[in-house]
Amino acid sequence: MVRKDKATEERKGLYFDLICGIINSIFAIIAIIFTTIVYGIRNVAGFYIGLTVCICYLGFSIFLIFLGIYTKQKERKHGVISKKKKKRELKPSIVS
Repeated sequence: MVRKDKATEERKGLYFDLICGIINSIFAIIAIIFTTIVYGIRNVAGFYIGLTVCICYLGFSIFLIFLGIYTKQKERKHGVISKKKKKRELKPSIVS
């Protein structure tokens, strides 16, 4: 039981980090677009590199969250954490 609770806590921590990453990526993309609208593009290469990195980070974070949700559903469906079967006690044969 302790192991399952520890895994659940680690998963929650990972989801929190990924959600924070998504929020940071969205804010960065909004900031890049807003700055572009207000000040214009002065360095085209820097603009495309920054925008590409933020979009890739956003996509990677969303992919990891969906992968975690898929794994959780698979665990529920197939019972990865399954009940252990009781071992049968072996009885010695009757020797006469």
